Amino acid sequence: DYMVKHFWDKFDFSDTTFIAADAMEQAYSNYIGYLMMSRDTDAVGNSLRSLYGKAQASPAMFEYLWDMADKYLDDYHSPMRSEDLYIIVLRSVLANPDIDDLMKEAPRHKLEMALKNRPGELANDFQFTASTGQKGSLYGIKADFTILFIYNLGCQMCQQVREGMLSVFGEPGMSELVRSGRLKVLAFYPDEDMSEGDKYLGDIPANWINAYDPEQNVSRKELYSLRAIPSLYLMDKDKR
Repeated sequence: DYMVKHFWDKFDFSDTTFIAADAMEQAYSNYIGYLMMSRDTDAVGNSLRSLYGKAQASPAMFEYLWDMADKYLDDYHSPMRSEDLYIIVLRSVLANPDIDDLMKEAPRHKLEMALKNRPGELANDFQFTASTGQKGSLYGIKADFTILFIYNLGCQMCQQVREGMLSVFGEPGMSELVRSGRLKVLAFYPDEDMSEGDKYLGDIPANWINAYDPEQNVSRKELYSLRAIPSLYLMDKDKR
């Protein structure tokens, strides 16, 4: 908690020679590690906002730290990826008066997407067509818990996630939730073309709802972030 509050106290943000130093990226990585270890959410938010506020004194330093946030907090391959922290950075970028509106278009869109379907909020509803031809909607699924599993046809990582889910569902307690219907899974293919779907029907368990999006509303209206597939959302009975 001390490091969260004081990590950058003696750093000279005007000294851009640090940008080319490997030690600078390591320092940023260490700093993010401290943020993720702290449970003082107010201090974490204040620290991150302070960092990007001080960096405004040097456009080059601000841009560098912005790039570091993209790499460590937003990249899906980063073990430090954190939407909560990245939202704070995006808001700091948009609040920087030295960045022109054109440069703010991308972070503005990223912030818009990051704020959708946040934990504790109601998920965006959408219509789907099941592999049986039956129409339905996310909110039309009646269950204490719903897992939205967004996948692609023939996706190896999707197959690994499915196998992991089935392994968990076989454990005591979980198996009863599935058997009783208190937990339902919507396996959702966010595309209109299911011509190849027959090849992969066996991949989706019979007691899951296997569906696709013939109108492509989810991707066209950007109801969910589809930057990384597979994606999983766990919802309560109210679809929160």
